[in-house]
Amino acid sequence: MIKKGKTVKIDSIVKKISKQTGQTEARTKKFMEIFFDEIGEGLSNEDRISLSGFGIFKKKYTEARTGYNPAKKKKMKIKAHNRALFSPSSSLANTVNRKYRHLKPNVIDEMKLITGLSRSAGQSALTPARKKARKRAKITLAALFVLVILFFVSVISIPSLFKESDAQAVQFVTELNEMMGLKSVSDKLAIPTINETLLGRYIFKTRQNLSLNRKIIKTHTVRQGDSIYSIANQYYGNKFLWPDLYYTNKSRFEDPDLLMIGDKIHVYEKLGDPKNLAPEKKRQLVQAYITMYRVSRALGEKEIATEKPGLMQKGKKRIEESRWTLYTALRYDHNLLDTYEDAIYPEDNDIVDDFIDRFGYGDGSKKSFWDIF
Repeated sequence: MIKKGKTVKIDSIVKKISKQTGQTEARTKKFMEIFFDEIGEGLSNEDRISLSGFGIFKKKYTEARTGYNPAKKKKMKIKAHNRALFSPSSSLANTVNRKYRHLKPNVIDEMKLITGLSRSAGQSALTPARKKARKRAKITLAALFVLVILFFVSVISIPSLFKESDAQAVQFVTELNEMMGLKSVSDKLAIPTINETLLGRYIFKTRQNLSLNRKIIKTHTVRQGDSIYSIANQYYGNKFLWPDLYYTNKSRFEDPDLLMIGDKIHVYEKLGDPKNLAPEKKRQLVQAYITMYRVSRALGEKEIATEKPGLMQKGKKRIEESRWTLYTALRYDHNLLDTYEDAIYPEDNDIVDDFIDRFGYGDGSKKSFWDIF
């Protein structure tokens, strides 16, 4: 039995199917990835996909419209796009609600519940006091109903409006996937191929932005045993802030994993409290970290694809560290897993979301009630 309140993740499903079918977990997971990819590919070509006994996946076209970005307090154009929807079958709905079938409706005396007054048996007429109490009950119920409707409208519409209206994020994600040689991050069957020219232009631009108006506090000379992680930890107190060192010193070394003894690394003053940074600066930082996450992950996948034990182990470690790099970016944008969803591998999204549950957002804050929406 799955505990109430827990999220069922892909690895848990893979283990169960693997055990029931006798297939290896690796083969089972590969099958499921292909299955989900086929659903996505099918939706891109057709309007609906029907899975008997499970439900219907379908897409709905949404016209271009004018939206509002609350963060920037201005209107912006939202491009026309398709939305993916799912309608469960009746058998799936029955399975989900199976534990409630034995329950029977219970008649509630709303008068007694709200006012404490109850009509006695056989009483046919209402006294003036009871009429007033009944009127108050109706007004109270109406007010509660309106508040509930307003609550759900705000919960559903405001986050989706903000997500859809961030055209800059959409543009960044598109360009990032182009750098990786993929149409989208879900194109997992293809090994990412980094476009060095596009990546070089992006890094040059980012280096200018991140070093602007920041002082160099130290020029570090690389010693035996140094790594970009240890240097970041030494000066910033967090090894996963290494992308800041990499971007601001890109002209001094190409590969962050290949530092040479005697190399000079400029250490810029640490960026301050994320709460005090301008929105544009935070956006630049988040996109810089996401780019390094994708580059590290792509390199890790290539190393694993060689099927050489040493490189495979290195690739797995690189992918694990890339997830922590992505997690570190959360200190600058708590909503990045949603805003940049199409730039993040689904399994990494789940893993980093689990990091949030365990460690908070990396800036001392924890997930709030509103974050579950």
